[in-house]
Amino acid sequence: MPISQYDLQRVIAVLADEEELKATVKGSLKGGLLAGITTTLGGLVFGPPGLMVGGMIGGALAYNTAEDFKPVSHIIKDLNAYEIQLLYDYMKDIIDNLTVDDYVSLMALISGGPGLLLRTQLIDRTVDFLRSQLKVQLITST
Repeated sequence: MPISQYDLQRVIAVLADEEELKATVKGSLKGGLLAGITTTLGGLVFGPPGLMVGGMIGGALAYNTAEDFKPVSHIIKDLNAYEIQLLYDYMKDIIDNLTVDDYVSLMALISGGPGLLLRTQLIDRTVDFLRSQLKVQLITST
């Protein structure tokens, strides 16, 4: 019996935590608006010197809000039903040959010696799925 899509989701979330995979959640639009608003307000209140000061303050504030980091496991856990099905379909060629019946059996297989190749395949495919399907920018540790 093949593993269910929800068990696969749980396994991938655990693997992502173990591998400490993180993604950037960009706030570029928010940062740009913040910088623009403070620059405009500075210019309106203090004229040309206010543009410079407002731009510097806005730029500093925008820099602080530009990127947040979120664990990949949270992204995986927050997938909607359609995205879970996409993930399952994306992993189908890897999991089709598995004969485990439940989540616990799959976790035991992945944690054991012969399961290391499967573990690597699942992690690599998850990273590829997040980048290509969900357009998530991952933080790579080198």
